[in-house]
Amino acid sequence: MTNQERGHVDDIELVEAKRRLNDADGPDERARAYLTLGCLSEQREHWDRAVSYYSDLLAEGSQVEIFQYFGNNNLGYSLVQLGRHDEAEAYCLAAIELNLDQHNAHKNLGLVRQGQKRWLEAAFCFAEAYRLCPQDPRAWHLLSTVLTTQPGLLKASRDLRMLVTNLSLHIASNENLPQ
Repeated sequence: MTNQERGHVDDIELVEAKRRLNDADGPDERARAYLTLGCLSEQREHWDRAVSYYSDLLAEGSQVEIFQYFGNNNLGYSLVQLGRHDEAEAYCLAAIELNLDQHNAHKNLGLVRQGQKRWLEAAFCFAEAYRLCPQDPRAWHLLSTVLTTQPGLLKASRDLRMLVTNLSLHIASNENLPQ
């Protein structure tokens, strides 16, 4: 698909999502439409728009947990992309509180901690994200980067050293992880 064709498909998706928002009845349908618009904005790296749509999603007050989770998680990630780490923190923590087992929220909190230069906490967040979903290599790569750029972390934290050793053993026993 050419860039021009992709742009046309993107425009159609955006128009359809806005139509769904205009036709929505109730907070859950509006939340779904805002989530779609936020995701489309993220795909285009229009972070300010994504922040606006995810904020609108949360303001709808939908009681559907998946909308609350993705609204908080994606808003946190979008704020990180804008360098607004302190603001992103509360949203990432809220997403983790909504779904402790969702690896992506831990990864995003790690990005917040990295942006705040809280290296040890970032490393633990990335390690937890990888532990929860070893099929997604992003957290392992982020952890590796933090450990490479902050070489004193493993020496400073016995807990981190043990955790990384256990994760490394897990990787060694699974040839497909991570790439």
